Amino acid sequence: MKTPFFLILSAVLFFILTSPAKAVTHAFIWNSDAGMTDLGSLADGEDSVALGINDNGQVVGYSYVNNVSHGFIWTEATGMVDIGLFEGNSTSATAINSRGVVAGDSFDGSHTLSFLWKSTGGFVSLPQTGTYNVAAEAINDSKKVVGVRYRSVNEAFIWDSKRGIVQSLGFLPGGDASEARDINNLDHVTGWAHFPNGAQHVFLWTRSGGMIDFGTPEDTFQAYAEAINDQEEIVGEADLGSFEKLFYWSGAVGYRILQTLGAVAGNVLDINNAGVIVGNCQVPETSLFHAVLWPDSLSAPQDLGTLPGGSYAVAFGINNVGQVVGQSDLTTKTDRR
Repeated sequence: MKTPFFLILSAVLFFILTSPAKAVTHAFIWNSDAGMTDLGSLADGEDSVALGINDNGQVVGYSYVNNVSHGFIWTEATGMVDIGLFEGNSTSATAINSRGVVAGDSFDGSHTLSFLWKSTGGFVSLPQTGTYNVAAEAINDSKKVVGVRYRSVNEAFIWDSKRGIVQSLGFLPGGDASEARDINNLDHVTGWAHFPNGAQHVFLWTRSGGMIDFGTPEDTFQAYAEAINDQEEIVGEADLGSFEKLFYWSGAVGYRILQTLGAVAGNVLDINNAGVIVGNCQVPETSLFHAVLWPDSLSAPQDLGTLPGGSYAVAFGINNVGQVVGQSDLTTKTDRR
C-alpha cells in the first residue's frame, strides 16, 4: 500500500480510536492455505502495520516502540526485525522490491523525508534541496522510486537511485498538481493529476511518452490510481460524491467497476501480475471494513476477514505468489514475535 507516511499515521490513529474497545492493531500476512496470520509487533502491546511484500515473502511496514514508529522487515525465518530510525525520526518502511531494497519515509513532526534501506548498506536519503515534504510510495526491481513532493503544490517524481537523479513528472496539460502512486518493472508510473476546477484524473507516465491522461470512470469527477502491474493494469477508486467507485483499467477493457461486499465504501490498493486485486470493503452488517481480494476484475470480492476477534482489517499489498499483507485490529493485546 503506497500511502504518504503522515496519512498512514493519521489513518491508524483513527482506526484505533474508532474500533470497538480501542484494540491494538497488528500487521498480518494472508495466504489461501493458512488464512490470516498475526505478524506481531516490535514491542509488547504496541501497534504494527504491514505495507508491502515482495515475491520472496519479505514484508515491510512499521511498528511502534515507546510511541515512536520504527520501520521493520519481516520474514518467516527471522520474524519482525527493526531497521531502526532514519535520522532519529519516526520511520516507516513503505515498499520492498525483489532484491530486498526497501523504500520508506520518516517524519520529524513537521516534514517527511524519503529513503532507501538495505541490510548491507543501511539508509540512503533521497536527494533534495530546500525544506519540503517528500513521500516515497513504491519501488521497482531496478531501484526506481516514485512518490510525491509537497512544496507549493504536489508534484509527482521518479528517483533513479542508481544514478542519484530525482526527476519531476510534471502535470497534465492544464493541471496544477500530481502524485505518483506506483511503478512497474517497465518503469511505467501511475498516479493522479489535479486540475484547478477540482477534477482529478488517472495518468500513466512513460519516459518516451510523458504523462498521459486516462481521465476517470464514467460519471465520476475525481479518480485515484493506486497500483499498476507489469501488464499495465491499473486499479484505484473514483469519488462519486456520497460513495466510491472501485475500478480496474486495462488497455483492452478501459474502465471496469469492481463489485463490493454490498456497501458503498471501500478502497483498492494493489494488483499483482496475475490480475489479483486487494483492498478493503465496508461490510453492510457492521459498517466496518474488512480486507478483501478480487481474483480478477470480473469476480466478486472475497472477504479475508480480520485477525481472531478483530472487527476491522485492510489489505495494503499483494505479491505475485498471492500472499497478502495489511493490518487488523485485535480484541486482546498479544506478545511480540
